[in-house]
Amino acid sequence: MDCTKLQQALADLAHLLPLQQDWFTRLLFQLSFNDIETIQTLGATGSGKSTLALALAELLSEQFNVALLTAVPEKQAITAIQQQWFGHQVDATDFTAQINQYTADQELCLIIDDGQDYSAAFMQLLTSLSVRCFIFATKPVVPAALTLTINQAGPEDAQQLLAAEELSSEQLAQRLARAQGNLHYLLQDITAEKSPKLKVDRVQENKPRLIVMFSIAIVAILIAGLVIGFQQFYATHQPKITKQNGIENVAELALVPEHSVIATTSGLPSSTDNVDTEISKAYQPQDTTEPSKPLDTIELAELNNTINTAALIEDNVSDQVATKSVKAVSKKMLVTDNDTAVSSTIDASKSQSQSSALEPATAAVVDANQQLDVSLAAEVTETTEAGCHEPQLIAASNTASALQLAVLSNPAAFKRFYSRYPKLDMLCYQRSWQGKSQVVVLLGPFTDPKQALAARKNLPTKLAESGSFVKSIKAVQAEITAFNVSQQLSTVD
Repeated sequence: MDCTKLQQALADLAHLLPLQQDWFTRLLFQLSFNDIETIQTLGATGSGKSTLALALAELLSEQFNVALLTAVPEKQAITAIQQQWFGHQVDATDFTAQINQYTADQELCLIIDDGQDYSAAFMQLLTSLSVRCFIFATKPVVPAALTLTINQAGPEDAQQLLAAEELSSEQLAQRLARAQGNLHYLLQDITAEKSPKLKVDRVQENKPRLIVMFSIAIVAILIAGLVIGFQQFYATHQPKITKQNGIENVAELALVPEHSVIATTSGLPSSTDNVDTEISKAYQPQDTTEPSKPLDTIELAELNNTINTAALIEDNVSDQVATKSVKAVSKKMLVTDNDTAVSSTIDASKSQSQSSALEPATAAVVDANQQLDVSLAAEVTETTEAGCHEPQLIAASNTASALQLAVLSNPAAFKRFYSRYPKLDMLCYQRSWQGKSQVVVLLGPFTDPKQALAARKNLPTKLAESGSFVKSIKAVQAEITAFNVSQQLSTVD
């Protein structure tokens, strides 16, 4: 098929995106070397299949008698095709005979959009006609001699499509990551900004806001009342403090009876009982009938040591025993020399108990760190064994080309694929397609598309027949960048 005029007409279609121009380039390349009657194009929802179908009908309208079948029910499809080809309709039984008797200079061409919406029997009938047929669908519907795929939108496509928005490269990458190849989602923010907002909706939205604000105000008032009541209760029950000879003493304090303290501490370990016994003997309250004498520097230091000792006892015994000890210390005005010995004994016992309690905890932390190191090492090994070559492809020249051999589901499948063809110098990278991660296998890179096509002739028979095609390194780098941005966004979310 002579595609010279088609290539010249393709240059006039300046409104096409780079990914759509790439599809037309691959199509014309196949038609220039192969006389193929049925060509099937697969693309995800929102990938631009309908746009390609309209552009293809416009491109082929000068050399072919084109019938475009789009959004037509199956029962009315034959009638719509006859009206576009012949200007009238005949019985369905004479439809094939009418096509066979067609003798006009222009060849008949049928373009079917959304082929997955028709039944398999109807699609088999249309592809059996002696006409050139182009099918656009989301999944394979009929056996075809050639199957093309629509590439995912890249930064260049987004920049051209969103030129009016004047977005930065980072914003474009975020849009691409959210769209996942769907051009409708890529334009969703623009349509949301331009859509008018109804005043009725605003009035209805104000009602729940008033209810929420009123509820918040009630809760705030209740909390403020509770805080004020707590402060008043605390101020009423706070013990009164009086000063005598420069020393603060507790004047009004309800002491716990000694027999209750002894009953409470009877269930504690023997070491605690001994400490409490020594404290109670050392800090017996003095006769308050005599006037208090000023304390010198040594007595103040000993009083501080006694208070520290009481604080240590409070961590190991119940609240009642601690309260009893502190109250006894507060009423003690003169301190004997035995306080220092008691304080040192308690410090030593507490440090020994803390060190013995920390030993199993420290061992557990060490074991957990060792297990974490082993798991991290396993993850690094698994990542290294994936074997993808994103850094090598990013470092390659964006003017180079490569030959796409296959699209796999995971890096493990790439290992099996590589084991089948170990002599080929293959590269792979990961991309996101319809919300799923894929591994794309390439051969190259090559300096220009001609070298890639020459390498395709040397491929094994199965690879050559599997639909491999030339792909620019620039498009590969765009897919890698979009995949990395998508992973970063998912990690942040």
